[in-house]
Amino acid sequence: MAAGFVGSIPAALLRSQNAHAAIAAAGLSDPAVQSLFTNIAPYALAASFKIVPKNNKIKIATEQTVQMTALVGADGVTPVPTTIWGYGEKGKNNATWPGRTFERHVNDKTLTIKWRNNLIGEDEKPLPFHSGY
Repeated sequence: MAAGFVGSIPAALLRSQNAHAAIAAAGLSDPAVQSLFTNIAPYALAASFKIVPKNNKIKIATEQTVQMTALVGADGVTPVPTTIWGYGEKGKNNATWPGRTFERHVNDKTLTIKWRNNLIGEDEKPLPFHSGY
């Protein structure tokens, strides 16, 4: 899998000096000025981060939203809102990245999940939704 991914990146961008030049040319911030691990990721097992089923059913929506992920702009200071694509409970506008936790136990009844695709493409139509493997 990695070989296929690396093969899709132009060889010139794999050299670090060229990658920085490409980023600067695109007007994006330099990865070297980004602080690491400044925002704590949500604790996946916290009760407040779990999606709790009602009658063994969950309704989930995939949505585009904005989160502050601690990225800063080209000046190295200005916080940059980051567009994310995440999921959350349908109708609650609470999509997150990383996504919320579904917790199930061995003896639990079957869980039914209904997915709603709220991801909209540039043509204002829903993006294709992959239903499984």
